[in-house]
Amino acid sequence: MRKILIIDDDEALTWAVRKRFENLGFEVLGAVEGRQGVEMVDKERPDLVILDLNLPDVDGLDICRYLRRRTSIPVVMLTGRAEDNDTIVGLEIGADDYVTKPFNLNELAARVRAVLRRAHPEPVEAPLGAGARAGTAAPATPRRLQAAGIEMDLDAKRVRVEGKEVQLTPTEFRLLQALMENQGKVVSIQELLRVGWGEQGADTHLVEVHIGNLRSKVEKNPRRPERVKTVRGFGYRVDQDSEEAK
Repeated sequence: MRKILIIDDDEALTWAVRKRFENLGFEVLGAVEGRQGVEMVDKERPDLVILDLNLPDVDGLDICRYLRRRTSIPVVMLTGRAEDNDTIVGLEIGADDYVTKPFNLNELAARVRAVLRRAHPEPVEAPLGAGARAGTAAPATPRRLQAAGIEMDLDAKRVRVEGKEVQLTPTEFRLLQALMENQGKVVSIQELLRVGWGEQGADTHLVEVHIGNLRSKVEKNPRRPERVKTVRGFGYRVDQDSEEAK
C-alpha cells in the first residue's frame, strides 16, 4: 500500500483528497502546517507528498527545498495559478509535477499515480536462462547505459558523470534514461512529456525546467550544454560516444 502525505491547511480540500485516495487503496496522512508536515515526512517516510505552496507557517517552496535536499520523495505541488512564478521556482528546485487549484480529483489522482509509477517502477522478473534448472532464475544482467561521459545504472538508479556520482530526482532520471536510450536521435518534447509525466499535450514548460535542472547536474557549463543538447523546434539529444572515445 502506497503512503501519501498531504500538507495543506484547507481542511475541506484535504478531507476530499484523503477520501479519494483512500478509495483508491492508498494510506493517506495529513498535515495542516508546514513544520508538522516536515516532521511527518521524517517520521512516516511517505511515498509521495502533495504540497500546497501557500501555508500559514512556512513557505511551501522552502519545504520543497528541504525535502529535495534530504530525500528523493516525489513532490506534487498545489498552486493557485499555473502562471505563478512560484510554480516555475517549485519545478526548478525539484518538484515533480503541479496541479492548479481548483482541480478535479480524478486529475490529481492520475498525476499522483503517474509520478509514483516513475518513482517506483514495478520490478521485472528475469527469465530463465538456457539450461537453467526449473524454478531457478537466471542471474540478471545489469542494465547500463553510457554516452557523452555519462554512465547510468538502471537497476541501482545511479548516475555517474566522468566517474563522479550525481544525484538525480526520479523525473530527471527518467528523462535522462529516455535520451540515453535514444543516443544520437532527437527525442521530442511530447515524448519526454509522456516519459516524464505520462501524458501528451501537457505544459511543455515542465520539460524545459526539468531539462535545465538535469543540465545543472551533468554539464560542465549548463549555459553551454555539451551532453544534453537542444534541437530547436524538435526536442533534445544525447550524442553517441565516438569510436575513438570508446
